[in-house]
Amino acid sequence: MSFSASVSELVEKSQSGLLGKAPYWERIPLGEIAKILNGYPWKSTFFNGQQGVPVVRIRDVTSGATETLYSGPVEEGFWIEDGDLLVGMDGDFNSRIWMAGRALLNQRVCRIAPDENVYLKAFLAIVLPGYLKLINSETHSTTVKHLSSKTLCEIPLPFPSLPEQRRIVAKVESLSAKSRRASDHLDHIPRLVEKYKQAILAAAFRGELTREWRDVHPDANAQISREDLLARTKTPKKPRAIAAPTAEQRRGMWSIPKSWRWRQVGEVGFVTKLAGFEYTKYVQYDPDGDLRVLKAENAGPNGFRPTAYSRVRSETVEQLERSRLSGGELLVVFVGAGTGNVAVVPPSDAFFLGPNVGMVRPTSEITARFMELFFRYHQGRQLLLATSKAVAQPSLSMGAIRSTPIAVSSLAEQSEIINRIETAFAWIDRLLYEAASARKLCNRLNEAVLAKAFRGELVPQDHNDELGSDL
Repeated sequence: MSFSASVSELVEKSQSGLLGKAPYWERIPLGEIAKILNGYPWKSTFFNGQQGVPVVRIRDVTSGATETLYSGPVEEGFWIEDGDLLVGMDGDFNSRIWMAGRALLNQRVCRIAPDENVYLKAFLAIVLPGYLKLINSETHSTTVKHLSSKTLCEIPLPFPSLPEQRRIVAKVESLSAKSRRASDHLDHIPRLVEKYKQAILAAAFRGELTREWRDVHPDANAQISREDLLARTKTPKKPRAIAAPTAEQRRGMWSIPKSWRWRQVGEVGFVTKLAGFEYTKYVQYDPDGDLRVLKAENAGPNGFRPTAYSRVRSETVEQLERSRLSGGELLVVFVGAGTGNVAVVPPSDAFFLGPNVGMVRPTSEITARFMELFFRYHQGRQLLLATSKAVAQPSLSMGAIRSTPIAVSSLAEQSEIINRIETAFAWIDRLLYEAASARKLCNRLNEAVLAKAFRGELVPQDHNDELGSDL
């Protein structure tokens, strides 16, 4: 649907600083200072990615580049060049100074060419977005919003003198460059955060994070023999055989402190899942059920994720006692896109193990949180995924999970490692939060600069300037 209101009336009523003007400026309709060229309806059958000339489509106004080539006959008069001001006439009504080379202008994109003897293109480029945003917000549609050339021509632009336009453009561009540099640095922080966290996990599970702690607490470093560990491990009545680590897993194991031991998940935890036949026979979802069902979606890349849980009744799944979860177990996604994701089940007596996610119930020799952090370390995750199968989608068998190597320290050192990791992660997360807040501030600062410019307060006035209307 197209816009049908009066642009001038909407601008007059608006409180947006992006639509303001200095008291001594006049306004002028865009159509009086610029020519609009609408794009041509090139036949899409000639669009391709291998040969021909570039063509700018509406999506390219947002990205600033095009990957579409046109190999058909060319109607002259619809070329654009670097430096041209483009507006997308559908959707969000975006605008951009095009800088991606000579190209054909496609339909639903227009070029606005102001008479730069009276109105600078660079000034129009910083003024126009606020008005396009207003028009977009007032264009009501159940499908795609449309912008007409007629509406564009009616936009009442602020009309300062040409010298003042130049001063405003120079100041805005200078401040925007500084803001962009700050924003670029801030945009790098989320990527750096994951690297920082992986560096912390690497130091933790190689024993470097607690090296001095071990020196101060030698009694906590008593070595646990494999036999003692297995003797104290609670296992099912018929213990399952655990396959030896694969050659790939052995190559992936790293040097650990002498007081630590490489174990396998099946040695330090009971591993199980909800079998397919059990799901079919016993599991019936009931919105009034007392047990919340945990699924693969509850184990995210950063731990446990609450969701709108499916539910079951205790009495319908009483035959599946091993799938009742009380908190402190480790979830392991064993099939699908999230294969290898792990999460500790929060304390509760009302969870039930659902499909596509396995469970490790740790023994007294290890904590679920230690295991979770170990497998969030990228090399620990690689050990877990080393035996994954990828046919239609990745998957892990329970046997593969049981046989996965894991580095185990004393419980006291595990507690210290967890505490140090969580302290470091909390500091890193605060940094990320502050960076996100600063990034939002940059966006608000840019708008504040423009609002100040359009009030006539950003640059000094020169009483020798001619009024825009005198040009």
